[in-house]
Amino acid sequence: MTDIADGDETGDAPAELRWVRLTGCANTVEAEVLRQTLDTADIPVLIRGLQPGIFGGGFQGAIPHGIDVCVPSPELERARELLSDSPE
Repeated sequence: MTDIADGDETGDAPAELRWVRLTGCANTVEAEVLRQTLDTADIPVLIRGLQPGIFGGGFQGAIPHGIDVCVPSPELERARELLSDSPE
């Protein structure tokens, strides 16, 4: 799997529809929390990465290569602002 730097574009869609990496997560639970936060702002989310195999999506441990949380390129700055405003 090719590593994608934050904000780098990926995919073959026109530029306005390309998915870009917003951030990485250690596990699916963390990625799903981010998805819910972005969903509340109507920002589409694509979660990419290796799944934890036989343990399924509820596995809460770290996944070796992590999970990428991606958003459409036009939404990148708004998503970054939303996450920077979120309590940790």
